Amino acid sequence: MHIATWILITLFTIAGTLALGAAITNARWLFGSANARMLTARISRRTSRIIYGIAGMSILAMAVYLALNIPYHP
Repeated sequence: MHIATWILITLFTIAGTLALGAAITNARWLFGSANARMLTARISRRTSRIIYGIAGMSILAMAVYLALNIPYHP
């Protein structure tokens, strides 16, 4: 198995878990950051939490997809 695939799976898992966890807990460290304020200034915080939650689930789905479709070469 390729090490690059495992690195991607790990990064996607960490990023997806952080995004989903921050959306669920309404984390101030995420929604108060300068990059997130660009989004929260235009739409409500509730909507931005939903967007971050969907993004987190999508990133986690990519990690699962990669993990399940790793080619096996004995």
